[in-house]
Amino acid sequence: MTSADRRSGAVVVAVDVGGTTIKSGVAGSDGVHRVRRTPTGRERGPDAVVEEILGTVDHLIADTTNAGDDVVGIAVAVPGIVDDDRGVAVYSETLDWHDVALASLLADRCGVPTRLTHDVRAGGHAEVLAGAAIGATDALFIPIGTGIAAAVIAGGMMIAGPSAQAGEIGQLLVPTPPTGRRADDPAEQTLEVVASSYAIGERYHRAGGDRIDLAEVLTRAIAGEALAAAV
Repeated sequence: MTSADRRSGAVVVAVDVGGTTIKSGVAGSDGVHRVRRTPTGRERGPDAVVEEILGTVDHLIADTTNAGDDVVGIAVAVPGIVDDDRGVAVYSETLDWHDVALASLLADRCGVPTRLTHDVRAGGHAEVLAGAAIGATDALFIPIGTGIAAAVIAGGMMIAGPSAQAGEIGQLLVPTPPTGRRADDPAEQTLEVVASSYAIGERYHRAGGDRIDLAEVLTRAIAGEALAAAV
């Protein structure tokens, strides 16, 4: 479906900020359109990531307005510890963020209501509403990406915890796996260092395999490759 095929209407600009990629699009009654994927650019520093998000939203709003649709809101999901009520990214190890008031930055800049939430909690809500957890009152959602966190649904409620840290399992210390381990690796490392998408591909490479990503390691493990299965 092209923009010309769509009827004009109220839409929301949606942005999912990951450690590697910013995924964005425009969501309306007829689905999600104008999907974009751009590098997060975290290697350029935390302020650069904020500017990348602002630029992404500016682009989508301009494109959407030119197509005749009305942007009525902005929704942003980010990793780390997020205070949904205040719209503040309190802390992110992945993005090196500390108390970034992203919701107010976007609302002031764009002039439309903006909501900020945790990326994995947003994913957990999506699974309950339209995915694998439809009808479940208790569920655990754990995506494996640049970082690792969990969304905890108990008794039909999303559990954030008093300081919005529920599900932040990525910084837990776990034993360093023997496969792909270096001599100078500590006995324990954080779960993200051991089991993120990058870490799994890196351990496969350290153990003698070629340089591939998590998806390919999984494909090879399912196909019965011993090295991939060990990793």
